[in-house]
Amino acid sequence: MYLQRLIKELNVLWEEGVQIYDAYSRENFVLHVAVLWTISNFPAYAVLSGWPTKGQFAYPACNKETRCTSLKIKEVI
Repeated sequence: MYLQRLIKELNVLWEEGVQIYDAYSRENFVLHVAVLWTISNFPAYAVLSGWPTKGQFAYPACNKETRCTSLKIKEVI
């Protein structure tokens, strides 16, 4: 929720870009923006990237090579 405004602005900057003046070449050009890196903990990573951090594909570096097993719950009487 707190990143919603930033995400909307980044989408506009990526799709449409913004006119910028280059003082070196003395010309205008359209600048497009992209986020290349973020530093965050794993739960925040899930929110920012949309990648699930639970279940079968929890670790993004392994992607589809991840082996997924679940522990069996032993009932206690």
